[in-house]
Amino acid sequence: MRSTAVLCVVGVSGDGFREHLGLWTGNSESLASWGSVSQDLVQCGCTGVAYAVSDEHAGLVQALSLYFPDATRQRGTVHCLRNALPHISPETMKRNVAASLKGA
Repeated sequence: MRSTAVLCVVGVSGDGFREHLGLWTGNSESLASWGSVSQDLVQCGCTGVAYAVSDEHAGLVQALSLYFPDATRQRGTVHCLRNALPHISPETMKRNVAASLKGA
């Protein structure tokens, strides 16, 4: 069975409100798929992107640098936690680190 990736983009307007910019489907989270999404956004007038929060999928990172080269990119907190927490023990320390990274 062939899988399909659902690609979602949410923006934040200048006045701080979240805006759902769209959903796309692609064969994977490749440069081709994210490049198509980015091209659609640019064609619809999406400009002035200053900041992007994403995971580390190579295709997404590459598309951001191609289509929005001036944007600062940050890796999402959830992704950092998922990668860091399995390497921490004991369980009490894991909870403390998670709380610190979440800003609690």
